[in-house]
Amino acid sequence: MTRTVKQAEHARKRTEILDAAQRLVQTQGFMQMSIQDLLDELDISKGAFYHYFDSKAALLEGLAERMCDGVVEILTAVVDTPDFSALEKFNRFFAELGRWKG
Repeated sequence: MTRTVKQAEHARKRTEILDAAQRLVQTQGFMQMSIQDLLDELDISKGAFYHYFDSKAALLEGLAERMCDGVVEILTAVVDTPDFSALEKFNRFFAELGRWKG
């Protein structure tokens, strides 16, 4: 019998893992953070982690995608605002980018 994956539950757990990983990366750094640190933080098994991510590199890719999606959303909102002139969009774009990087 094949296993069925509940998409909403899968997405929620994956987000939970990414949230914890992001906190650990911010406090420890990615290279210093171990998968075991993440497992301890979440109180999950290695098997549970590897169900969502194939490796630590895949986790990093997930974090990078999440960050890129976030900044794209912020910057798109600035660019798509019809009330801003081109110069105002330009200035706000880089102001938001700087805030995001900070």
